[in-house]
Amino acid sequence: MRTSSYSDDRDECVEVAINLPRTVPVRDTKQRLDADRPTLVFGYEAWARIVGHIR
Repeated sequence: MRTSSYSDDRDECVEVAINLPRTVPVRDTKQRLDADRPTLVFGYEAWARIVGHIR
C-alpha cells in the first residue's frame, strides 16, 4: 500500500495498492484498525482517469 503524501499523524487520508494487475484497491487509512470498513476497487483505467482529473 502506498499512503498519500498528504497524510498526517492522525491517519486522515487514503492508501492505494499499486502492485496488483489491472486493479487498484483504495482504502481509508483508518481501515488499518477496522477491518469492517470497505475497500474500493477500481479498474486501472478508471483509476488513471480519476487521478488525471485530480491533478
